[in-house]
Amino acid sequence: MRLADSAQMRAMDQRAISELGIPSLVLMENAARSAFEAIQHFLELDSKIVVFLGGGNNGGDGYALARICKNHGWEVAAVRLVEPTSVDCQKMAEIYCHFGQILDYESFVAEAPEIGEQDIIIDAVLGTGGDRPLEGALAEQLTWINTLNGVKIALDLPSGVRASSGDVLGVAFRAEVTLALACPKLGHYLYPGRELRGGLVIKPISVPEYYAPEAQKYKLLNEEEILGLLKPLPKTTYKNQQGHLALLAGSKGMMGAAALAARSALRSGAGLATLAVPETEQASFTHEAPEVMTQPREKLTQKWFKPYGAVLAGCGLGREAKDWKKYSTWLKKLKAPLLLDADAFHGLKDLKGFDPQKLVLTPHQGEFLALSKNQAPKNNRERIEQGLSFVKQWGCTLILKGAPTLVFSAEGVVYVNETGNPGMATAGSGDVLAGLTAGLLTQGYDPLPASLLGVWLHGLAGDLYVEQAAEESLTAPDLIEFIGPAFAQLRSSRD
Repeated sequence: MRLADSAQMRAMDQRAISELGIPSLVLMENAARSAFEAIQHFLELDSKIVVFLGGGNNGGDGYALARICKNHGWEVAAVRLVEPTSVDCQKMAEIYCHFGQILDYESFVAEAPEIGEQDIIIDAVLGTGGDRPLEGALAEQLTWINTLNGVKIALDLPSGVRASSGDVLGVAFRAEVTLALACPKLGHYLYPGRELRGGLVIKPISVPEYYAPEAQKYKLLNEEEILGLLKPLPKTTYKNQQGHLALLAGSKGMMGAAALAARSALRSGAGLATLAVPETEQASFTHEAPEVMTQPREKLTQKWFKPYGAVLAGCGLGREAKDWKKYSTWLKKLKAPLLLDADAFHGLKDLKGFDPQKLVLTPHQGEFLALSKNQAPKNNRERIEQGLSFVKQWGCTLILKGAPTLVFSAEGVVYVNETGNPGMATAGSGDVLAGLTAGLLTQGYDPLPASLLGVWLHGLAGDLYVEQAAEESLTAPDLIEFIGPAFAQLRSSRD
């Protein structure tokens, strides 16, 4: 599903008005009617509705919504935080005056109205128009509004959340439900905006989806996006046909990372997995992971990598510069797809010499900064810009782990993952993702489909675990155990 930033949403609105001939006031009325349809699910017989109004088009939507609520017999308080500034907002405010009184914020507070849990609080202050830090009276007002009782509903986007990044502009409305008008926005799915918007309901307003050819592509990585990527499993397949993954991973004290990656790869459907580990550590795998084959790392040569369908390097491998000088020489000569994780981003200086079309990177933010030489991003906007700049420079597929995880295609498309939960912030979670994704690579998936499937299934495995237990108790082996149920859910949906 495509996600829009604020500029793209403005362009779609403008196209509907200028090219399709839909008057802007009609779009505003459509937004209000769609919103009323949605909020009816939260109304009780004794509910009151309080609409807090801004001065732009989001405020205009709010004035129209307040009027429609009044017309349907509900008690409504229309509370102006900002004087109407846009032409359409001014018109809707003027129309509303024929149906009810507009209160300023000070008058509303002075009346000290009693607001109960059954009442509805509507945020129609900024919507997607907010892009500057909130301060002064408006910041104080939003802070106070957050303390009120009632069901809090945001029109389009909680005020104070940036539509293009989910960043908070100092202070933000905390909604229980957000009504996304026309289409979902990038800020609905990036934290902290994702948390502040509560539940998300997408409401049509007669604005057809349209993006200029040069517009940056943002996509939600959800089940709909994933379904077409999953390959059928042939009835007559056998282990060699399912691919053989080579893993250059593990070192003394860090063998768990290698085991997690190898076992995850096999849970992805890979037929075979062989770990190149220190000779002294080979025996541990007889009990740790008997299904995984091992190879003494001291005896490796370039020829050893030749038969494998894909290679994973980095999980618990260590950061010794002299070792990575040798590893990088081998890895740059590979013909097979390569996934780099963890210690690779500290051992390698850059990606010169690697085949970008066969390369997948899976760093967390700190590892990404070590490789890219960037400064820590101040917000989501910078995080996205850094990722886009990186794939433009190196032409590979980048999985930037975090909340949420982002996948950057070599063509510059940004996928925002929908699955996952805080319990996945646990030791070894990244090794499971690396093994799962590399296992898909060795089965013949191209780098981008393997990355999208790997990220989504990894998050879903965590979510399925949490359906049965607490986030706090989630461990990396739990993720591996729930990879199978994650695949089963996806195949069930597809079938």
